[in-house]
Amino acid sequence: MSDNGQSKGTNPDQAANPDRAKSLVERLAERQSENPGQGARAASGEGNQDVANGSTGGLMPRSEARPLRASARTRHIATIDLKRLRSLGYVTPDGGRSQIVEEFRAIKRPLLRRAFEGGGRGRDHLIMVTSANPGEGKSFCSINLAMSIASERGLNVLLVDGDVVKSDLPELLGFRADTGFLDLLADRDLDLSDILVRTNIPNLSVLPAGNNNDHATELMAGPAMADLISDLATRYSDRVIIFNAPPVLVSSEASVLASWAGQVVMVVEADQTSRRDVDHALSLLGDDISVNFVLNKVTDRQGKERYGAYSYYGKS
Repeated sequence: MSDNGQSKGTNPDQAANPDRAKSLVERLAERQSENPGQGARAASGEGNQDVANGSTGGLMPRSEARPLRASARTRHIATIDLKRLRSLGYVTPDGGRSQIVEEFRAIKRPLLRRAFEGGGRGRDHLIMVTSANPGEGKSFCSINLAMSIASERGLNVLLVDGDVVKSDLPELLGFRADTGFLDLLADRDLDLSDILVRTNIPNLSVLPAGNNNDHATELMAGPAMADLISDLATRYSDRVIIFNAPPVLVSSEASVLASWAGQVVMVVEADQTSRRDVDHALSLLGDDISVNFVLNKVTDRQGKERYGAYSYYGKS
């Protein structure tokens, strides 16, 4: 079974009763309000204007975004089969209007609003996507969020595969990558341009995980990672950088990645993920990070399965 929770011949967004699922996230929001230091953000859909015209709601910095370039030496170019992705239920920039496209339009809007408050300073444009447990759909959500943001005019996206054990983003997107950001952290002679993968989507680039390392957690917590994050946060301040992180409860890397991110998106599987697991995951992420919840694998009130049925909740 893949990370998006789907098996062959099965709708990837099968779910349980939405009322029950919603109550879980509402309880999470109440928990956040009891501990304001957790910093959960409002995600009620306020300002969720139709962005089919590519509007970013005036949130972009004044300087016009340019395609992401590490240097003139950027060597890797991958062609993503958009038709294949759409057939698997993913958002694509050329996919037109659909249920899942509209849902991720609503999901991205508060993230973008926070990312570019104050002209894009700080790290709020560094967004980590994770879950408490494997199989809740966080890689599925990471790709869809990146694709949805890449649909915005004048806004570039870097999708980073931070799930260094599974490291399956290139496979999901349909290309091969032999090196990645773990190799960059371990070998200071490497340049970002040596591992960065540009795609046939002009404003979407991918940074693969690279070769697994027994000291991945230490590398992510070390000075090379600090340099990389500083470079990404300053040189690419007009870009959205999405880290597809491993599940919090099965990997120490997720907590380290969260310490570098400005926002966290926690994917919660409806009617499956326990409150205890989510509480435990939140405690491992720390008390001073903005946490946003995406409720995954939901059905409507009539019990009818909806393809790509996502709900998004939060509390300021």
